[in-house]
Amino acid sequence: MAFSIPRKPLSRRAVLRGMAGGALVTVGLPRLGAMLNTNGTAYAAGQPLPKRFGIWFWGNGIIPPRWIPTTAGIGTAWTPSEQMTPFMSVRKNFTALTGFEVKFAGGVVHHIGPAAALSGSAHSAGALNYTAPTIDHVISKLIAGSTPFPTLQVGVSRATANGQGDTVNYASSSGPNAPVLPEYDATAVFKRLFGKPADGAGPSAKSLATRKRVLDTVSADATALRAKLGADDKRRLDQHFDSIQLLEKRIATMGGATTCGPSADSVAKYPPVVADNNGLVAPEQNSAMVELVTYALSCDINRVFLFQHGRPAAHYNMGVLGITKDIHDDISHMEAGDQPILNSAMMYWFNQGRVLMETLQNTPDGAGNLLENSLIYCTSDLSFGRTHSTDEFPTLLIGRLGGLLKGDQHVRVNKDNISKILFTLVNLYGGNVSSFGTGAGMVTSGISEILA
Repeated sequence: MAFSIPRKPLSRRAVLRGMAGGALVTVGLPRLGAMLNTNGTAYAAGQPLPKRFGIWFWGNGIIPPRWIPTTAGIGTAWTPSEQMTPFMSVRKNFTALTGFEVKFAGGVVHHIGPAAALSGSAHSAGALNYTAPTIDHVISKLIAGSTPFPTLQVGVSRATANGQGDTVNYASSSGPNAPVLPEYDATAVFKRLFGKPADGAGPSAKSLATRKRVLDTVSADATALRAKLGADDKRRLDQHFDSIQLLEKRIATMGGATTCGPSADSVAKYPPVVADNNGLVAPEQNSAMVELVTYALSCDINRVFLFQHGRPAAHYNMGVLGITKDIHDDISHMEAGDQPILNSAMMYWFNQGRVLMETLQNTPDGAGNLLENSLIYCTSDLSFGRTHSTDEFPTLLIGRLGGLLKGDQHVRVNKDNISKILFTLVNLYGGNVSSFGTGAGMVTSGISEILA
């Protein structure tokens, strides 16, 4: 694919600007051909395209017989399992890793699991917290550069916290005893991504109330930009604007305002979760967060995200499926047999994960798309809820990081350390580490089978 380059290439940092209510509004641009070389493989000035990394985390694990494929290999050599089938629309960007396990023992599995799977270290027995940064923060230090948001944490289901510590409440941690709470309010994320006040301070409530729609504020800049672009880039810009308008409408129907810029209230303090109703897994909430994450990655205002679909030990509210019992206590732990009710909930979660992967795959990025140029680590807090097991720990890698992974593969190991996945991820992003993890989680090698 050849890209039409204007006489003067467009800066990869270009944004559209406008003023509303006395505050600066900025709208990021997708990666246009005008920013790239003629092959779309690097920026026009020679800089490589950025790498992106994400985590998609869900609570309560999997049902092993329904999760583990019966064959391993590449392409037609392996057959997806029932619970992996939702992701087969992105199969060429899909890598299943089975047989990995958490090597830490003792304590509550819902603490041990996420700490090991996300940081390679144990949780702190006293504070029930992380003792090391999770992999999103480790990789952010390697690739975030000068992006406005080095990491972005969003959530879908904020089911009732149980007071057992942060390793069963939040999946991300920037360091020892430093949990990072996901933002569950799509309107707050929208405002955070779409602008900042000119003086760096929060705008007044009055200025927020008088703001116009975000695209109206930057219309003059947009008109000037269009005059410089070729036909392909104009179409890409129009698609980008259409997606922003749809996102504003979606958030408005969820009860949020359509204003842009920071919230008048501090988004650093999250409201306490006080009712199980807050754990509702609504498709509208999931779709809004998917679109926001995609926007941030596409415009290179963020390169590392954690999408917390549900907490560890999640008490999901599955009213959307007509399930009235507690999905954690009553079903994950207590349902007999092959757990058809739990399986229906899990298939729903994985289909919500599919929405994220398909959206990234359908978003152009240079000569390819966002999914194939990124890598998303998918995992949970344990394996089988009914037995509280940490062997057969659920792990997926979705995306190929610009061709560094083979894709369309199932790798089966025999009780290998889950930290080997983290070791591999860090080195794929340029960490050049000789070991990763601490204690029983320390490893000195990765998974070479998945590398292209």
